[in-house]
Amino acid sequence: MNAHEFVAKWKPVTLKEMSAYSEHFLDLCAVLGEKTPAEVDSTGSWFTFQKSVTKTDDKKGFADVWRRGFFGLEYKGKHKDLKAAYQQLLLYREALLNPPLLIVCDLNRFEIHTNFPNTVKQVIAFDLDGLTDPKNLAGKVVIDVTNPFKPTPATPFALALGFDDSGGEQVQRWLPKSRVVKAFNIVGNSLMVDPKLPGGPPDMFIAGDDAAAKRTVTQICTEFGWNVADIGGIDGSRLLEPLAALWCVVGSKLDWREQAWKLLHK
Repeated sequence: MNAHEFVAKWKPVTLKEMSAYSEHFLDLCAVLGEKTPAEVDSTGSWFTFQKSVTKTDDKKGFADVWRRGFFGLEYKGKHKDLKAAYQQLLLYREALLNPPLLIVCDLNRFEIHTNFPNTVKQVIAFDLDGLTDPKNLAGKVVIDVTNPFKPTPATPFALALGFDDSGGEQVQRWLPKSRVVKAFNIVGNSLMVDPKLPGGPPDMFIAGDDAAAKRTVTQICTEFGWNVADIGGIDGSRLLEPLAALWCVVGSKLDWREQAWKLLHK
């Protein structure tokens, strides 16, 4: 499923929250290329629907979707009050181990509330109509975590672009008024936040044309637990995307999934 198919499916839906939210989230996983909760957490201990919690008022409740260290997500039916949904999610926040993102959604509108320590909260709001419109991202910092893999049976980690172009540059062309920064493409999502590994904090390489945007992404990386190496403009994606392919090869050959890159220097 792509973003356009997702919008076409969910815009006409008038189902109530309980009838729709789990399928809505599973479709989001498909659009983003992410594994679903049951695919990666068969026990529901760290990524699950209906996470049982004790709220700050000592009453019991359930968070609609939770992934430890990533987000808590509270759904409501279409046209319902997202402010009320956010207040409900705040009651769960401590029981959910203070995830860095608190998200509310009414199947059409999305609000992403940042919950990073020692930072001012930001709210990113959008709806289905704007999900596929590049104008909604005009002037905004866009972190490109993707890699343009084109696997074949002989070369499962082959890249579709390289040498004279890259996925990062392509994203910047698609979003000409956005400030694209390549980051987080060289590591698996399980280590994107709080990458505790032997040998100390790993290094995150970033690339982008906008200096202010890279400062923002550097701050995010630092808060997530990374050292940062800025390698220059967005054309540096031509180096970072093959590095992601190497990460996949090493992980596959040695059966390492929890690995990251670290620079050693004097």
